[in-house]
Amino acid sequence: MFVRFDKSAHHLRKYLPDFVSLIGDLVWRKRLTHLVENLKQTPALAHIVLHYHWLELALDEQLAISEKNSSDYEEAFVPESLSALYFAQTVVEVHGRLSASGQISLRGRLRDSLKAENGFASLYLEIDLARRLFEAGFEVEFADLEGLARYDLRFWKGTTTGELECKSISADAGRQIHRKDFYRFIDALAPQIIDDAKVNYGILLVTLQERLPSDVEHQRILRHAAKKMLSAPTVPTIQGAFFIIERRKFEELTGTTQISGVEELYRQCRDAFGENCHVSGATGPQTNCLVVMRSLREDDHSKPIYRALKHADRQFSSKQPSFIFLQFDDIEPRDLLSRHLRRRMGILSYAFFYKRQPSHVAAVCCCAYNGLMSSPNGVCVPGIATPNPKPKFPLIPSEYPLFLGHIPDAEFAAILQAPPPVENLSYIEFEPEAMAEKTSKSKSVQT
Repeated sequence: MFVRFDKSAHHLRKYLPDFVSLIGDLVWRKRLTHLVENLKQTPALAHIVLHYHWLELALDEQLAISEKNSSDYEEAFVPESLSALYFAQTVVEVHGRLSASGQISLRGRLRDSLKAENGFASLYLEIDLARRLFEAGFEVEFADLEGLARYDLRFWKGTTTGELECKSISADAGRQIHRKDFYRFIDALAPQIIDDAKVNYGILLVTLQERLPSDVEHQRILRHAAKKMLSAPTVPTIQGAFFIIERRKFEELTGTTQISGVEELYRQCRDAFGENCHVSGATGPQTNCLVVMRSLREDDHSKPIYRALKHADRQFSSKQPSFIFLQFDDIEPRDLLSRHLRRRMGILSYAFFYKRQPSHVAAVCCCAYNGLMSSPNGVCVPGIATPNPKPKFPLIPSEYPLFLGHIPDAEFAAILQAPPPVENLSYIEFEPEAMAEKTSKSKSVQT
């Protein structure tokens, strides 16, 4: 399968009705109505919608513009809008080239994604990478959709071939407190939080023994206890079977220091209550009511990432160079310069390469969902890659620019519009120096 794309705004919007018809107009309208209602209800619910469902909102906005037939917005695209239109165009073009069974599978994936808590994240990654392969001149086969193999995509151009498996990693993977559950907890307390902020309540500290329960009954118990604490400011603590709630003075957190902004406040909360705490509430010059939730059990993101790598490996044929692409929905492009993130991905990738010895896997790549940036060619998606130090198929990086393109740190930082790291990340703590040098240079940008 090979597709050429017309990128003019007018042409891109023509695909929107066909895209919606693949899902079903009624199903689409019902879901978007629900998302827009949540967007308007409370800041907590709005945060969930904006974070997980930006693609649906961008598509709906472009659909409304298309129905108005307005030329005022011809080229007025932010990266999210343009990426959403690319997604719709690619889906429609691919659908028209799939077999009958492949078309059924794709329509099913679209409908499932529309209902999913993480939205289109998983399907978006697969479609976006397929589009970039098309634009690089590759033929692409949707092996999983067509029932031909277990991996997502097979691609080839001349003698250059490869297999690709996409894994979307939820922001909640490995977390004791899932963000959606926390924001729903905050949403239930919102009226009292706003009222108590007016009288300078301080901090409501919720400490959990382990994870935040997802079942309705346990959440009801926790919400009831929190509401009781907020309505009775003279009660210092309430303890339950799996939690303890305490009232703290805001001055204990900040002292006499003036808070410079939200980021500074969150940093102080992390210093005081732990790196994995969740914070929300209402603050002002003289009045505050913050809710901080933490767990005594630390988050561990490594296990779900490593499981995703192992699962991806089992899906390849082992007969061609293979690439695993991980997409995280809790990071931003600038986080790709983070020493902590790059070190963690290096450790996990090398543990995967050395323990399982998947010599056919050429590299592990990662990027951010909605980690979009404008570029002269449209939308830029920054990513980092860790090549396999002992590949079965030696590869020329120039033949696989989407996965193995090398960019110096300073240039990579300039693309991300961020300060460059003080020094290149070194993996010498756990890998030979030569291998560390190879990995520290493996940064790529897809455009």
